[in-house]
Amino acid sequence: MPSLAAQRISPDFSNVLDNFGRARFCAESRDSLIVRIPEKSYGSAEMISPDGGILTVKHVVEGREDEVFVSPLLLNPPNWIKAQVIQIANDTDLALLLIPELKGDKEFSTTKIASNPSFAGEDVYTIGFGSLLSDGQVIGYSNQNDLLPFPDIFHSNGHYVMVTNHVREADSGSKLVNSAAEMVGVTIESFLKQIKMDFNGLSVEEQEKIMDEVGTRVVNEIFGDKVNSTGIVLKRPLRNIAGVISVERIIQFLSSCGISEHDFLDGKPIRSSLKKC
Repeated sequence: MPSLAAQRISPDFSNVLDNFGRARFCAESRDSLIVRIPEKSYGSAEMISPDGGILTVKHVVEGREDEVFVSPLLLNPPNWIKAQVIQIANDTDLALLLIPELKGDKEFSTTKIASNPSFAGEDVYTIGFGSLLSDGQVIGYSNQNDLLPFPDIFHSNGHYVMVTNHVREADSGSKLVNSAAEMVGVTIESFLKQIKMDFNGLSVEEQEKIMDEVGTRVVNEIFGDKVNSTGIVLKRPLRNIAGVISVERIIQFLSSCGISEHDFLDGKPIRSSLKKC
C-alpha cells in the first residue's frame, strides 16, 4: 500500500523527481515531517535539531496545541508522535515544537540550512506533505505574508520569498530548498488557497484538477505581467505564487526562544537553550 504521503503526489512528481534526484530526495526528506491535528487538518514541518526541535507554521497548530502529532514524511505506515507546542509567533506565522529525544546515543536527522539567501530566478524545491516534491523559481520578495490583498512582491529583498512552486494546502510548513538541497525558507501561504470555491462533494482529485485549471488562469491574469516585467525567464508555466518565510526571519523567531543563530545553522541541540518565549 502506498504511504500516506505517496497518495498525495502531484501529476508532475516524476519529472520533478528526475530533476532533483531520487537518491537526494530520499536523503533530504528524512528530516521532513507530516503534522496531523485529529479531525482538523494536516501540515508539514522540519526537524531542526538532533534532540527533537521542530519548525512548522502557526496556522496549522493554533487552537489545538494539545493535539499535535508528527510522523516522518515517507514512513509507511505513519508513526504518530505527540508534539509539544513551545512557541507560536503571530507576526511570522511560525511555530516551534518539541518531541521526546531518541533513546541512547541516537539523534534525529536535521535539515541543512543555506548559508546564503535565495536570489531572484533561483531554482527551488518544496518538500512537504501537500505535493511531496514540487519545483519552481524565486520571483521576488515582500514584507507582507498575506497574498490577499495582493502584495507588491517584486522588491529586491524582504522577509518573505515569493516563489512559483505549485504547493498545496498540506504544504503549509514545508521546507523550501535550493539546488544544493539546503533550506532557504518555510512555506507559509499559497495563492491557490485564497481562491474560495464550492466543490459540491467532488473528490479531492477532482477538486485539485479544477483548482489547477482555475488557479493557473487567475494567477496569470493577476501576476503574469508583473512576473514578465522582472525579466526572469520561467522554466515552467506560471501556475501559482507561494509565500515562504526566509531563514533570516526564522533565526529572529528562534532567538526569541533562546536558540542562537549558530546552534540553528549548525544543527545543534536546542533543549538546554530554550527559555520561556
